[in-house]
Amino acid sequence: MKIQFHTFVEEYFDLAAKEVQKWIDDTALYLFRFLIRSFRNGIEVEGFREDEIWAGHFFDLGLNVVKQEGSSQLRIT
Repeated sequence: MKIQFHTFVEEYFDLAAKEVQKWIDDTALYLFRFLIRSFRNGIEVEGFREDEIWAGHFFDLGLNVVKQEGSSQLRIT
């Protein structure tokens, strides 16, 4: 039983780890876009308009700039 488990782990660990990383990345992008859209909608309710929204994060100390394209499209750069 122990040998079968180790064989299974050796065979599928890399594949499972890649899928988990992809899921984490996809979830982070979805949440980021949701939060930026909610923030933008809150600003518009107050009567203001932002052409760019800058958002920082601590994953790799990066800065994302979000620009509005058209009426509802957001472009993350």
